[in-house]
Amino acid sequence: MTEIEAGVYRFDGLTFGKYILKEIEAPKYYELDPNEYPFEIVEDGDVRVIETLAGTGFINKPQKGSLVITKRSSDGKLEGFSFRITGKAFTGQDYDEVFTTDKDGRIVVEGLRVGEYTVSEIADESNVRYILPDDETVLIPANNAAEMEMINDENVIPFELTKKDISTGELIPDCGFRIRNSNGEIAAEGRTDKNGIARFELVCGDYTYQEFDAPDGYITTDEPKVPGTVRTGDTTYMIIVLLVLIAGISVALIIFNVCENKKKNNKN
Repeated sequence: MTEIEAGVYRFDGLTFGKYILKEIEAPKYYELDPNEYPFEIVEDGDVRVIETLAGTGFINKPQKGSLVITKRSSDGKLEGFSFRITGKAFTGQDYDEVFTTDKDGRIVVEGLRVGEYTVSEIADESNVRYILPDDETVLIPANNAAEMEMINDENVIPFELTKKDISTGELIPDCGFRIRNSNGEIAAEGRTDKNGIARFELVCGDYTYQEFDAPDGYITTDEPKVPGTVRTGDTTYMIIVLLVLIAGISVALIIFNVCENKKKNNKN
């Protein structure tokens, strides 16, 4: 058998008779054609063109596999996370598609050509409270499934409440603070230490803080204060300085950082 041009082969010297053409070895990354193609040489100089589909040539189907992505998160949320799958099949085709996890935290992509692909979680409102997993590279096998697990951990952000006397600048210990989330639930509670600092750790979200207890000589204010939205992606301390009047009202100076999503490899 002689290749006369790319992908075109010729058999010469066949005598009159009936024959069957059958593929015994497929091109790399393609499926072997299981069919047999009968033909007959009936006269001198007879030429027979064998095609699996008229006018298209002898077509091999590309080898394909599938990809299963399973999502896990530290707080149990599974649905609605978006992933981009990019890459190139070993047969040369580029691929770029976006998929979203179902209620079970799964994405099943079938019919992927064999090749190397990269799976990336897309940063959006669905995962702003989490540390995003690193991108993963996966090889899609022929007639089989590649599986991967992507895990989101909640991004815990430390911040401080520092209590000072507005008149003297003195740090005030033993002041009680209560922090509630957007549902009104108590997310954290603590007291200032000897240096007048109360330390907390929160995941991304909207919160209010309220002083519920003050040492002798001071009073608390009953109105909750809204410090802002804690965003994932920054381990910088969030500092809120309270200036307190003796036997007076509280005045709040709010200092808050707004941060973005981050990958696990930027965690430290």
